[in-house]
Formats: sequence, C-alpha cells, structure tokens
Amino acid sequence: LAVAVLAAGAVALALPLVRAQRLRALLPERLRPHAREVRDTLLAYGRDRRLVAFVLGLGLVYQALTVASLAMVARAIELDLDFALAAVVLPLVLVATLFPISVAGFGVREGGFIVLLDQAGFSAADATLLSLLSVVAMALATSPGALALLTSGERAALPAPASGDR
Repeated sequence: LAVAVLAAGAVALALPLVRAQRLRALLPERLRPHAREVRDTLLAYGRDRRLVAFVLGLGLVYQALTVASLAMVARAIELDLDFALAAVVLPLVLVATLFPISVAGFGVREGGFIVLLDQAGFSAADATLLSLLSVVAMALATSPGALALLTSGERAALPAPASGDR
C-alpha cells in the first residue's frame, strides 16, 4: 500500500514536469525528439483513465500471482510461509536484485531471503532453497514465451543510425 501511494504521488508530481516546456531547454538537442515522444505517450496514457485503471489492476493481479507462486513453492518444500509474509519479503528481495552488483541477482536474492526470513524463524538453508526454487519456477513459467519468441523468426527492429553516428 505504501509503495502504491508513493508511486501515485510520483506520478502526480511528474505530470506537471511532463507538461512543462521549460524542461526542453535543459535537454541536449539529441534527446529532444525522444523526450517529446515519451512526453506525448505519457500524456496520451494519462488521458485514458480506463486504460490506466485496467493496467493498474493487471499489475496488481500479476504481483498477487507472483507472491502466490512463492508461497506455493514454499509449500512444496514444506515451509510454512504464509501469503502475507511472502507479500512483504518478495518485493523487498526483488528490489534488492535490481542493483547491478551480481549476475541476474544471484547471491543478492539469496542473501535477501536469508536476512528477511531469518526474522521469521526460517533457516538459511531453507531460505536459500526457496530462493533458488523460485528462480527455477519463474524460468519454467516463462519458458513457453521465450520459446515462442525464439521460434517466431521475427527480429527486433533497431533504429537506423544517424548520418553522423558510427
């Protein structure tokens, strides 16, 4: 709830900045077309309140399913991790993995689970196993999509380099 309130506050503070023309003078000339595109996109999304509500709802459902999957992995290895505790621990651990100090968050994720679940009485071995199995579960859950992307034959379109770029 606190993160949602902070995010809403950040959006409320950012909207006037997006609309401000004075920001354009602060940006380098090369970034202005990209910034204009981002601004126009954000303003278009901001005008469609139904779309914003729908995407927010989808995001909340996705997060709840992610937490539920962690609770189910814990249940599979006979750990008594309830949904509420998983809902507190998982976001903190995932935010910690965003720091670029390890490859794919390995080590940081396990350390986060160990530190946070220790407070709830879980052993370091159980927390580490839960962390590693949650990565395996996520990899298995996303593998059909990865396979579809790999076999689709489509390549991501890269923008053509500008005349002065190499």
